[in-house]
Amino acid sequence: MILQRVFYSLALVGIFKVVTGGRSSTGGSKVDPSDGAVPWPGHLEPLGAKAVKKTVPVLESFPSPKTFYVDYILASLPVVFQNGAKLSPAFKTWSDRDLGLRPEAETTLIDVETRKKEDRKQPTQRMKFTEFLERYETEDEYMVDSLPEFLRGDVIVPPPLVCDEILQRIADVVMWFSSGGTKSLLHNDDTDNINCLFSGQKEILFLNYTQYRHQFHLDHPEGSYSSVDVDKVDMIKYPGLRNVEFYKAKLFPGDCIYIPYKWMHQVNSIGRNIAVNVWFDHSCEHVPTPEICGATDRKLSIADVQLGMEKPLGFVEDFEEDAPPLDKELVKTLRNEKLSHFSQQDFTVVLQKRFPMLNGLIWTDECDELSQEAFGLMDLTKDGILDKEDFTRLKDMDDIFRFQLDSKLLMLSDIGHEQQVQERLRLYEMDMKKKPAAYEDPNVQIHHVEPLNLDDIDWGDDEKKDVKKTDGEKKKDGVKKEEKKVEDSQKEEKKSADEEIKHPEEDGDSGVDLRVEL
Repeated sequence: MILQRVFYSLALVGIFKVVTGGRSSTGGSKVDPSDGAVPWPGHLEPLGAKAVKKTVPVLESFPSPKTFYVDYILASLPVVFQNGAKLSPAFKTWSDRDLGLRPEAETTLIDVETRKKEDRKQPTQRMKFTEFLERYETEDEYMVDSLPEFLRGDVIVPPPLVCDEILQRIADVVMWFSSGGTKSLLHNDDTDNINCLFSGQKEILFLNYTQYRHQFHLDHPEGSYSSVDVDKVDMIKYPGLRNVEFYKAKLFPGDCIYIPYKWMHQVNSIGRNIAVNVWFDHSCEHVPTPEICGATDRKLSIADVQLGMEKPLGFVEDFEEDAPPLDKELVKTLRNEKLSHFSQQDFTVVLQKRFPMLNGLIWTDECDELSQEAFGLMDLTKDGILDKEDFTRLKDMDDIFRFQLDSKLLMLSDIGHEQQVQERLRLYEMDMKKKPAAYEDPNVQIHHVEPLNLDDIDWGDDEKKDVKKTDGEKKKDGVKKEEKKVEDSQKEEKKSADEEIKHPEEDGDSGVDLRVEL
């Protein structure tokens, strides 16, 4: 279902146009013109300026694939991995001089965005990597392209992805390179990704897709982005951005961050900026435990991985280049029923049992609501049924209508995806109850320490003797030490109390004990 959803989304390319003319296509509700009389907090200010913002959690080490999958992917939560990018040689070696001296830099062509504030209508430019290095500090441009092959050995695969099943699902690895000052659009991605920062800083704002999918809609689904001006948010045109709660993260050189599937986000870069993000499809059939993953302590570079975008077409066998958009696919499914008309109930049954994209979906109240909304959109004659006249009119409907209908169907698909995730988690938890506690695998730490040979260390005699004691002996010694500490502490307190009794007014007070117990 994941691949189907990704490629259905890709198939929307070229179908939708920019929607203007005073109608809100992003807020999820109609705009009351009177709203303009009293500016909303944050109106015409940078994105999130007046919004409540939570901080994205920070881990000091990479978790294991299993922990990452259960606690962050299945939970759909962003997380920062502090110093995670420092494991890659790129962190130390990617100076402009080093990059420019590599022979392949002269022959490798890259795509360059021609404006630092992202504009999807702005043309890109193709140039040699060396040419970009010579001009990027002074031009209003930045590189965004697949990580060149000659640099792939410098970037390690993030340890949470070092699992046989996940490695097969890495789709692409993209390099972002600028002199700073870039600003992305508010957008989301149809795959998960881990973004590692090798130089500069990044500030990222997030919106939880599941929480706000009914409130805020991206008005360019063909590119999964919103046309809202991130420097000057029009709260009248985009009412869906009122009353939302953002997550925020600030990355420093050497940090990595996990960006969950579909979470809307906006990124600003500060200073000379180089980052690499790894796109991967998290739809594993099983939770990636050590038994399933194989060796998870392998130090693999991107050069060791065959990327999904470079695999034979069989990797995306569900994809058809000319796949129909969702509204056409739905009409085709309805017509295959060979009924003269459809009631709301008939329509819902077709969605539940016949529409390919929703295979396996467990119907909920939210699904009912979305089905009713989709039916209401398609019932153009407003007579409570879908018939030949409605289907005839559908052919002439504009891009606003098609966006609205397709967004309902994509939301239904996402509900199915969330149900699959929860079912995997349930099965995993049941399985874990049957396993001993020792089954839990340790986290992969940022700083790896080689095992030490105790005999090679120059201990003092007493220390060496203590190291070689049995666990039982150590435990007894520990208890004795604790008992002695308590005894010494009690003696010290008694001595102090005796002193105060003997000299109660030494500090000029009347002998009242001013000590505070903490």
